[in-house]
Amino acid sequence: MPKQGSVFIIFRKNQKEKASPSARNYPKLIKSIPIDGPWNVTFVKPDSTSFTKVFDQLWDWSKHPDKDVNYFSGSATYEVELPNLETDDKKQRWVLSLGNAIAIASGSVNGSQVGSVWTDPYEIDITDFRNEQSNSIAIKVTNTWVNSLIGDQQLPENQRKRWTIVNPYKADSPLHSAGLLGPVSIKVYQDNQ
Repeated sequence: MPKQGSVFIIFRKNQKEKASPSARNYPKLIKSIPIDGPWNVTFVKPDSTSFTKVFDQLWDWSKHPDKDVNYFSGSATYEVELPNLETDDKKQRWVLSLGNAIAIASGSVNGSQVGSVWTDPYEIDITDFRNEQSNSIAIKVTNTWVNSLIGDQQLPENQRKRWTIVNPYKADSPLHSAGLLGPVSIKVYQDNQ
C-alpha cells in the first residue's frame, strides 16, 4: 500500500467461494520508466512576472544555487518531452508518479489537465491522456509564501514587496523545502479488472 493509503476490508458471514491464492487485490507493477529531464522550469511570481531555468536534475528550491529560486514563492511549471508510451494491452494503467512535491502539484499531459496532488503517493493516472508517440508533460508546483517572506526580510524595509499582519520569519530563518523533488517516473500497471 502507498504511504497514507487506506483500504476497506469486508467480512461476509456466508462466504461460499474462497479467493484463489493467486488472486491479486491490487494492480501489478509491470515497469517503471524514469523521467530524468532536463526540465524547462518557468517560475511565475504572484505579480505575473516570470523567469525560466533549465534543471538538469530536480532541485529543492531552498538548496538551489540561484537566490531567485531560493526565495521564490508562487507557481513553477516543469516541462519535459517523453518518448513513445505505446502498448497493445488495453488493460494497462499508466501513472505519473511525482515522488515528492512541495506544497501542491497539478499535472497535464499533451495539454490536458490530468489531476492535482498534495499528499503521498503524489501519483496521477494518465492512461487516457498519453499518446503512443511523443508526449509532453507539464507539472505545476505551487509553494507557500514563507521563502519569499524570509528573502524580503533581507531587504531594506522600503524595498520589501510582501507583508503580512504577523510575520514570524526573520532574515536568517531557515528556508522551507519547495518544488518538484522527485524522483519522477511513469509506472505501468496491469489492471486486474
